[in-house]
Amino acid sequence: SGSTVTLTGAGAVTIRASQTANGNYAAATATTSFTVAAEVPTLGFVATIATQTYGNAPFAVSATSASIGAVTYTVVSGPATISGSTVTLTGAGAVTISASQAANGNYAATTATVNIIVNKVLPNVQVSLSSSSIATSQAFVVAITVTGGNRTIVPTGAVTLTTGGFTSGAVPLTSGIASINIPAGSL
Repeated sequence: SGSTVTLTGAGAVTIRASQTANGNYAAATATTSFTVAAEVPTLGFVATIATQTYGNAPFAVSATSASIGAVTYTVVSGPATISGSTVTLTGAGAVTISASQAANGNYAATTATVNIIVNKVLPNVQVSLSSSSIATSQAFVVAITVTGGNRTIVPTGAVTLTTGGFTSGAVPLTSGIASINIPAGSL
């Protein structure tokens, strides 16, 4: 209206100015065209994601902006998987998650990332002897049970036992348990 242009959305705009004939001047018309770019919205994760520990329950992430474009999430790097907006940690380390929002109406597509630190689990280790009374000339078995702390994960890897003058070789954990035979006279 008048000489003020109000932009109502993204896209091509053509403006025409017309002047009526007046005295020594004939009527004239001029046009100009330009493109209004879609606004790039600021996409952000709704909440700060606290440091996690491997074995924590899956958790949801959420990102929003002024646009109503659909948001999809992906794991960019690190020990995690994502299904929809639910993150499942698969190990310890640094995880980067990306939120990508589709273009919608007057808004362009955009992305945002969040970094999550995933700490290692502090395991519980229990040592059990095959007998409560052992002589140094007697062979015995030491059972070592490793659990994932208060997590439901089953530890893997191997354990080594060092006691007195004896050091075992690495004994693999099977379902979180390893049995080490201590030969007679080795303590």
